[in-house]
Amino acid sequence: MKAFYSGRGYWADTKVVKDLKYDERRFSIIGLHSLINMLIEIFESERRSGNDVVLAATGGFKAEMAYATVASLLYGVEVYYIHERFNDVISLPAIPIFFNPDIWIKHEKNIEEIAQAPKTKEELEEMFGKEDLKYFWALLDVAGEGRYRLSPVGWLIYRVFIQNN
Repeated sequence: MKAFYSGRGYWADTKVVKDLKYDERRFSIIGLHSLINMLIEIFESERRSGNDVVLAATGGFKAEMAYATVASLLYGVEVYYIHERFNDVISLPAIPIFFNPDIWIKHEKNIEEIAQAPKTKEELEEMFGKEDLKYFWALLDVAGEGRYRLSPVGWLIYRVFIQNN
């Protein structure tokens, strides 16, 4: 893909994502987090440099493309796609992905703590209260030994929240 886009006058780069391998445990525990972190780094550094960033959501594995597409949409990055049967590239329309900013503001310090170190269920219930914790369960995953951390999407939303506040 780099050769394809470079040959058409676009700057393109390739990156190797650590632990995005054919080992399902490493893939889900480390690989997807590495992918999200790499995308965040690219989006934020290119934006600071005043460059436009687009995602070519073509090729690769389905899981990686799903996460890369969500990350792009949350960061306002244009997503382009071409299917093998298409005659041309299409722009995927933006999907309005929302989260409740009030609950994030209310629990900003708690979320920062989880971002720093995984917590037990009991610690989470004490930090958030059982009712508010229900909102965050979908954004957490098991870090091991009965501890929970932000999932790749939870981490992504946390980073977007930080950038916008």
